[in-house]
Amino acid sequence: MCASRCSRVPEWGWWRSRSTRTLTPTEIEHAWRAGAALVKLFPGALGGPGYVKDVLAPLGDVPLIVTGRVDAQNARAFLDAGAIAVGIGSALGDDPAAIAALRAALA
Repeated sequence: MCASRCSRVPEWGWWRSRSTRTLTPTEIEHAWRAGAALVKLFPGALGGPGYVKDVLAPLGDVPLIVTGRVDAQNARAFLDAGAIAVGIGSALGDDPAAIAALRAALA
């Protein structure tokens, strides 16, 4: 899935310096046209996986990373909606059970 949409990404660790935070379809398109390697959608949970699917319908070539209130309950749904990756921070904390739940959801 990512091969066609990630051609601008020489390596995954590089994405932070070449991505931008967006929310609206206009912001997503502008970031992509400006040369962003990946486009970060934040906060992803605001619109949920349905929003990601709707946004990517006309912008399907944009490699979208969803962050913001992503957790074990919704991570898989964001990926199924078309995001190439999810970013998870505060939802995990140092809780081993949360980390295990996330791994299980993404397996």
